Amino acid sequence: MTTHTGISHETPAIFFRREVEGALRSLQVEATEDSAAYLVHLLELFVEPEGLYESACAGPDRPLVELLDAAGQVDGAARFALLKLTGDIALFVSGFLAESFARRPLGPRYYRALGASAYDGAAASCPRASRAQVFAELASRFQHFVDVLEAVAERCAVTAPCTEADLLKIYQRWLATGSPRAAELLRRHGVALAGDFGAPS
Repeated sequence: MTTHTGISHETPAIFFRREVEGALRSLQVEATEDSAAYLVHLLELFVEPEGLYESACAGPDRPLVELLDAAGQVDGAARFALLKLTGDIALFVSGFLAESFARRPLGPRYYRALGASAYDGAAASCPRASRAQVFAELASRFQHFVDVLEAVAERCAVTAPCTEADLLKIYQRWLATGSPRAAELLRRHGVALAGDFGAPS
């Protein structure tokens, strides 16, 4: 199926690289080349996510908290794989599937904290220093990368003009996470936020 993005005419790697780089620029999010490449690779993996779970010997139906708990019961490569998987799922769901939070009992703060913690653990247990730096960056700037994936998700879908219900969802997301991306969208639609009135800090 051909979409307005032209995704059917190029590989997922090329498509996602362009979209991630564009989102990083538009949101003015600084990221190392390796971390930007990781985001591209992550989106590729979720096109066919079976291999993502197989690499950690985990089933797709396990809650993230169980994956994190399982990581605490093992060490070495098994621990790293489970922590990486937990961080990857939390990041993808938080950014690319942000609307799913409306149907989940646990909100974005939970996934943000869990994902950042998992990536921090992955950095500590990663056998390669260069890769460890990537996971440390993903942990410390988790919300920024959530915003990047959310921007990519918006560009991947044909969306209707922003409605009052859409603005309410964005506002609730801003209240829950402090997301710069959500704040930008709200201001673009004329919503004034706390701190926009020149009040002393």
